[in-house]
Amino acid sequence: MKLEMLDEVPWSDSLPAYDKEHFTTYMQLLDASADEASEEEMAHLILGIDPAHEPERAKKALRSYLDRANWIVTTGL
Repeated sequence: MKLEMLDEVPWSDSLPAYDKEHFTTYMQLLDASADEASEEEMAHLILGIDPAHEPERAKKALRSYLDRANWIVTTGL
């Protein structure tokens, strides 16, 4: 079953169902970022957005998901 991927993560000071459903995505992004993957690679391979065709959407979505992932591991858990 493919998860619904919003362009912007719904923000909350708790861990709503969306975060729980996308936890693996968040961790994949953190791992890829630590391995110095490019933004384009992460957007395409993890978020499923082609940055060549939708560069602004890819950049915005990636920033949203990375910000949320970082929040979860530093503050949210």
